[in-house]
Amino acid sequence: MSGVPYKKSEKTDISLRIITDHARCVTFLISDGVIPGNEGRSYVLRMILRRALRHGKILGMELPFLYKLVDTVVENYGGAYPELIKNKDKVKEVIKNEEERFNKTLDRGYKLLEEFISEKKDIDGENAFKLYDTYGFPLELTKEIAQENNLKVDEEGYKVAMQEQKDRAKAATAKISVTGDIKYAKVEEQVGSTEFLGYEKNESESKVLALIEGEGYIDVVLDKTPFYAECGGQIGDSGFLTNETLKAEVLTTFKVNHLFVHRCQVVNGEINVGDIVHAEIDLAKREEIRVHHTSAHLLQAALIKVVGDEVKQAGSQVEENRMRFDFTFSRAMTPQEIQKTEDILNKWISQKLEVHTDVMDIEQAKLTGATALFGEKYEDVVRVVNIGYGENCISKEFCAGTHARNTGDLRLAKIVSEGAIAAGTRRIEVVVSDSALKFLNEKAHVTNELEAKFKVHTDEVLERVEKLTEENRELQKELTKVKEENARGKFASFVSKAQDIRGGKLFISKVDDTLDGNSMKTGVELLANKLGESVIVLANAKSVIAKVSDGFISKGINAGKIVGDIARATGANGGGRPNFAQGGIKDSNNLDEILGKIEQEIKA
Repeated sequence: MSGVPYKKSEKTDISLRIITDHARCVTFLISDGVIPGNEGRSYVLRMILRRALRHGKILGMELPFLYKLVDTVVENYGGAYPELIKNKDKVKEVIKNEEERFNKTLDRGYKLLEEFISEKKDIDGENAFKLYDTYGFPLELTKEIAQENNLKVDEEGYKVAMQEQKDRAKAATAKISVTGDIKYAKVEEQVGSTEFLGYEKNESESKVLALIEGEGYIDVVLDKTPFYAECGGQIGDSGFLTNETLKAEVLTTFKVNHLFVHRCQVVNGEINVGDIVHAEIDLAKREEIRVHHTSAHLLQAALIKVVGDEVKQAGSQVEENRMRFDFTFSRAMTPQEIQKTEDILNKWISQKLEVHTDVMDIEQAKLTGATALFGEKYEDVVRVVNIGYGENCISKEFCAGTHARNTGDLRLAKIVSEGAIAAGTRRIEVVVSDSALKFLNEKAHVTNELEAKFKVHTDEVLERVEKLTEENRELQKELTKVKEENARGKFASFVSKAQDIRGGKLFISKVDDTLDGNSMKTGVELLANKLGESVIVLANAKSVIAKVSDGFISKGINAGKIVGDIARATGANGGGRPNFAQGGIKDSNNLDEILGKIEQEIKA
């Protein structure tokens, strides 16, 4: 494939051995259900795969190429590992998709690295992280390239940049602080664990064991409770704590270790340690949560039937009005696959299959073939939720959540959306029961409004929308054409205003604020064609654009740097390749001064 013979040179031999070894490694990993991603084993797979691709580039091979080696791996190992033969097409598809994804950003990442290599500069942490975050270069790959060119990588700086990003992501979602966790753990040491009654009971007479004051709320710990604490993707119950002198609304329930915490707002009266309260969940809300949780188990089973065993649950969120299910899969589902999945869900719902729970030792549960969520920690005794019996058992999963009594309780299932949340991870949102009926009614209402607006029947709405879309597309083309002609007319007169500098021409100027990005790009191309070897920089109140010819790039002038400097000086962002770049303008008040400074730097 490469045209490079083995044992020709040590350098090419290294690349040939890496590609060969890694092709075998990724074939086995993907066959075992691992998908390229950004966390854990998925990240290791992506790192190995991209290292092989880079060594293919070193040998002069064009991507995609690695997926073609799967046939050879299967030919060598399929006899001993028959699952490789079964999964061969899936493995090739996953590798090819990852190659195509990496190829889109590879050249841009290399250009950034080449700047460091040509200037013999060590790679700072911020840019090492940018190579990972923006261009998909694992840190190990950046280190390897740097080492080959006698450069170092600031790994500590990289870790700081990575942590800053994680902190930003966590800030919005953290529910309980670390100090809070410690605080509640101490409460559990003092008062003991909470007894959960919620699988059998919706209300109880409970004793208040502890109170923790918060800003605008009070956290209440009871000796026993029917309130389900947020766990396994299922939201916590809400409801009320009452007695003769008290009414407190439970906003949500969460758990720290085995301590259940009821976050409350006191409506009237007061609550004290030692009080006996009547704890009662919002039963209507719990019933809707039940059916949505059962829909998650049904969905996983349906997905495996439709798209195969590659599907592995990667997370879920169960609420009273929707269910969100994340799963590993290498591509977008087709509309036909989504419809087939929904049809299977509704078929099982119509069969009114019984949902029953067995409580057993974890080792015994594993022997039954029950599905466990990868990475989840389980107690020694677990609950196994079964849907159907014997040959008609369609789902068997470890689960501590609350569920419907039979699938008929779900009434109707509707898949609302399917999309990617990360490479190799998809998300489906499903509504059932009242939420599904509400969703369909809202859709029908929109259709009715369109019928009235267009004065057509339901079956004619789509045709009418398509006709309007096509008319709008044609008008947009005409408008773009007019704008480009207008830009050409304006920029043609600029040619004579270009300055002579050593090696060619320089044109740097503010332009009309009415010109959009496309018009400015048209103007830059026109000027570049007329001026030949040149540096062209245009800016207005909205954007900045630069084009640098090869002769000036060789002298160290970089369009990406020019645009980045101008954009940052106005409080915006921008950048691009050495020969062409675009960016935004935030505050244009000092634009003349900024352009003047850039002009002097270019001339110098």
